[in-house]
Amino acid sequence: MTAEQLWQGYDVYRDGDIFRVRGQMDGVRMKASDKASEAIQFAINSLADSGGEVALQRGVFPLERSLNLVKDVWLHESGRATKLLVGKAHETGIGLLYEGLSGIVISDLAVQTKEDQNAVAGIVIDDCGNCQV
Repeated sequence: MTAEQLWQGYDVYRDGDIFRVRGQMDGVRMKASDKASEAIQFAINSLADSGGEVALQRGVFPLERSLNLVKDVWLHESGRATKLLVGKAHETGIGLLYEGLSGIVISDLAVQTKEDQNAVAGIVIDDCGNCQV
């Protein structure tokens, strides 16, 4: 069975200055990026067809752009003190964005906005059903 055939969730973790994505069942590294947003969005997008789980491992994940969630995805921490940070380098100032979706769950993590003019909101939810924060 190949990695593409597995129905699995993804772990996102920090390895020094690099953010990595690996499959939860097969342990295969799927993506590496120096940008947390890019790595997390890759994991989310990989679940667009089936839904599933994205677990953020312990650490701080500075977001450069909004994370756009997809239907039936559970985004949560897997280690204590996991934080998504919306700061000065962020494009829109919105950490997590979901519009017109269902089945979204966000749990057990902090979304922090730094006190600057670019930080607008940690989470924006619009026209969603059956979603939980």
